[in-house]
Amino acid sequence: RRGHNHDVKGDALLAMSSAAALAIGYLIMNIFGASSNITGYIHEILFGSTALLTLSNFDVIISIALALGVVITFILLYNRIFSLTFDENFAQVSGLSIKRINIILAAMISLVIVSGMSLIGALLMSALIVFPAMTALKLKDTFKGVTIASSIISLTTMLVGIILSIALSTPVGATVVVIDLVMFLIATAIRAFRK
Repeated sequence: RRGHNHDVKGDALLAMSSAAALAIGYLIMNIFGASSNITGYIHEILFGSTALLTLSNFDVIISIALALGVVITFILLYNRIFSLTFDENFAQVSGLSIKRINIILAAMISLVIVSGMSLIGALLMSALIVFPAMTALKLKDTFKGVTIASSIISLTTMLVGIILSIALSTPVGATVVVIDLVMFLIATAIRAFRK
């Protein structure tokens, strides 16, 4: 049909790349896995590690490297990401390559998902990405404020969740997501109280 935009939007691209990353990772484990029976790994892939001690040194190093890469890329592209987030049409008129920025954003989020899968699990990673941003939106009104607040909230909930999971012997991913939910509910109550 003429005039119809057939481009894949950022959120759809994110969902597709996340599902593709999970599928490719699972296939690689099946094809190149040392053990023919990988059923024991399925639970860890979907819901994350039950303890921090099960993470290898390689997992930790890769996670740190990917985190640094994502933070540096975000800082370098901050103005472009802001323009795209604020008004996609304005960003396009300004000459920004919307497709390229959307692909970079999807790639960054996919890297975060892949690096966090071993600790948090594929199913809980989406909650870990969405909850801090939604919580920050309840507390702040500017793009910069939401960005900073969501980073602080994400780090805080992660640390509290890890400490509680160690203290209570609960799965790390599920504990962190529950803490994220509690923070979101608190932020919602604060927003309602302010109004």
